[in-house]
Amino acid sequence: MNRHLTAPSLPRPRPRLRRALLWVALLALLGVAQTLLLALTIGYESVRAQDEVDGVTTETAADIRHQLLGAIQTLQALAWSEAPQADGHSGAAELLKSRAELKRVEWRSLALAVTDAVDTPYLPHLFAQMPRGDLDAEAVAACSAAHRAAAPMFSRSYFVPLPGGLGLEVIDLCVPEQHAGHDTGFLVGTFALAQVLEAVLPARQARRHEFSFVEGDGICTGDVDVVVTDGFTGNVALKAMEGLARLIGGALREEFSASPLRKLSALGAYGALSALKGRLDPRRYNGASMVGLAGVVVKSHGSADEVAFANAVSIG
Repeated sequence: MNRHLTAPSLPRPRPRLRRALLWVALLALLGVAQTLLLALTIGYESVRAQDEVDGVTTETAADIRHQLLGAIQTLQALAWSEAPQADGHSGAAELLKSRAELKRVEWRSLALAVTDAVDTPYLPHLFAQMPRGDLDAEAVAACSAAHRAAAPMFSRSYFVPLPGGLGLEVIDLCVPEQHAGHDTGFLVGTFALAQVLEAVLPARQARRHEFSFVEGDGICTGDVDVVVTDGFTGNVALKAMEGLARLIGGALREEFSASPLRKLSALGAYGALSALKGRLDPRRYNGASMVGLAGVVVKSHGSADEVAFANAVSIG
């Protein structure tokens, strides 16, 4: 009697289970595709928003430059006027009335002493909380530079406290006065920077973006997206930040290699230290946008390597 051994038959997958697996795989692929599409859309919108901010900032900086150039020409016309002193005061009063950002016009002697002044008709008045003599250093420095260069000079900005705990960030413009080819004194105009910005900023852009003047320590706080500065000041700021990043990196290496125990702790903090190194790497931020005659030019650092140069290309 012959017996045939047969392999046990495996249960075949049911058609419903197969279709369910296919649907699960399809839904997973759709989820991955939608996630990628969302990530690409967010990245594109972020780049587009940054490009828009860059364009608006560049345009606003050009408008501020044009506004201050107009202020120089206006004060020069007032300084070079041959009209009597009373007419000069009348012209200054009209100028102060027509330009809300101009807060004060004063006349100074060659010794840089204030001989006369006209304040804006709009409140608040400057130097009501502190006298002008206590806030005179920047104007004196600007007029000294204007006298040496025989040309109008702006001062550095400074803060003027006002009653009620408020204050204004202002800047002085010093214009040398000449009569018959001889220096006779200086004409100084004091401008409120916030109102200079308001005068050139369209209402639509003011609603969409926040513009303000920042100090040097505000560049790295994360409160601003775009910083506009002149070439010399920007280069000084970049060099200082690069040196500070290298100083911090060197100090961390010295501290973590000071003893075997610290070396072990460095291994535990390797991930955080690597992330910090990446954030402080100046190569990631290479490429400065410079306003040229025909458009915006991206200027790379002279000592940039391939990583830094690639980041500069991505900005353009």
